[in-house]
Amino acid sequence: MSKINVIDIYKMFETINEKLDKKTDKPIESVQIDLSAVDTMTEKLKNVIEEVRKPTIVKQQYRHTIDIGSSWFFFSWIILVIIIFIVLDSCQSTANYQPTQGK
Repeated sequence: MSKINVIDIYKMFETINEKLDKKTDKPIESVQIDLSAVDTMTEKLKNVIEEVRKPTIVKQQYRHTIDIGSSWFFFSWIILVIIIFIVLDSCQSTANYQPTQGK
């Protein structure tokens, strides 16, 4: 790498400073901004906020449909419950019999 001379650095800073001074010599023009669009947007936003704050009552309707015709799982559970009741009933009826004594 080559060393940069201090005089060269000073010259670069001077040229930058001159260019900055030239730019600041121009007068700054003021620009008028039309704020009517901002006013209309704030008015619309206020209207939306008021509409949101109004209480609304929403009635929800629940509809549940059970399709028994195509549900094999549902039928298998019904059959399983019926079999359990039959087995429990047969166990209770056999428990009621008195054992016979073979004499």
